[in-house]
Amino acid sequence: MIVLQDKDLPSVWEEVQGLRPLQTAHRLQRTWGIRHQHFWWVNAIEYECTQRARKRLTVHVVVCEDA
Repeated sequence: MIVLQDKDLPSVWEEVQGLRPLQTAHRLQRTWGIRHQHFWWVNAIEYECTQRARKRLTVHVVVCEDA
């Protein structure tokens, strides 16, 4: 698992925003101490990691938002 900022891998984030409304079951809420956490995820995003598209990876994105 790696941590990405909002500006990292813009093509992946674009795909996440497009697929998120279609994967509505991929949500979970938890309370940890006084923190309320909302998790959501999007699976199976194809990412081309070279400019010539020689190498493709399937990535899964998990987001945790604290409230």
